[in-house]
Amino acid sequence: MVGDATPNGVKTDGAGLSWHHKLEKKPLIFYKDVACTTISRTTLVVLVILSTSDECYRYDGPAGLRLGYGGYSGTYQIEWPIGQRPTLTFKAHERYQCGRDVFPTYFPRRPSKCIEMAVGIVDRGYNANNKPLKVAFAGRKPPGRWMLHFLRNRFGAQRSAPDLYNLLGGRAYEVDFLFSERLIEDVVIPSYSRALRIRSLEVDKPSTVYIQEKEAAVIADCLDSLPWSPLAWSIHRGMKDIIDAYALPYFAAYRAALAQTLVNAVTENTFALHSRGWDPEFVSGWMSEQAASAIR
Repeated sequence: MVGDATPNGVKTDGAGLSWHHKLEKKPLIFYKDVACTTISRTTLVVLVILSTSDECYRYDGPAGLRLGYGGYSGTYQIEWPIGQRPTLTFKAHERYQCGRDVFPTYFPRRPSKCIEMAVGIVDRGYNANNKPLKVAFAGRKPPGRWMLHFLRNRFGAQRSAPDLYNLLGGRAYEVDFLFSERLIEDVVIPSYSRALRIRSLEVDKPSTVYIQEKEAAVIADCLDSLPWSPLAWSIHRGMKDIIDAYALPYFAAYRAALAQTLVNAVTENTFALHSRGWDPEFVSGWMSEQAASAIR
């Protein structure tokens, strides 16, 4: 299931159970003797992001284009013969076995948060101190030295990601931006800057990013405001690189405490897990240690 609410009425993104009533209904059409409907590229992008799909194969030749994406929900196959209309075929996974699989039959997804993570945005809104946070990260860079700068409302001036964000219903001009400035060789780095070693666009050639006090506070705020999801995100790789490198020392220091927190959470919330569809025997017997083992 992909949507803004779960069947038991637990809202996950404000729309509640009424979101599906707002969908536009269109008649089916026949194309190559198959009943289908037309969708926009925007809809396709959202479906791929929601199901965390990755490209499985791509064939590009004189006859046209054919490619496939595989994700949590199933497989998307796109065929675009030369001189014809592109067609999209979706095949859902049929691997869930009732009585044998211990996980639920569905997981809720929040479209707005999935889109933000895909384009590299952390949007917390306002906190208790009435302080807003809506900031985007730059993409992965070539090898070299870079200095991170926090710029107000500058995300809309970038390429690619703001266009996609606007296409999917966002407003890029509202978003702050963590800009990466390339440093020349003789630039003196401030002594209070923190250096992060991150991946670059070239294999086995990492980049170094220097973070000053103001930018470090923004990144720490982003880490505290990351949205929760029961499934992995289709995450923007530039954001992933910075957040992983910044948070790794803290994660290593508190790894044991986090593992114990997960054990306690499973123990204290068994009824909630049962109601969400998890197998009761698995929750009572193995879930807590399996969650902790993923951290230790």
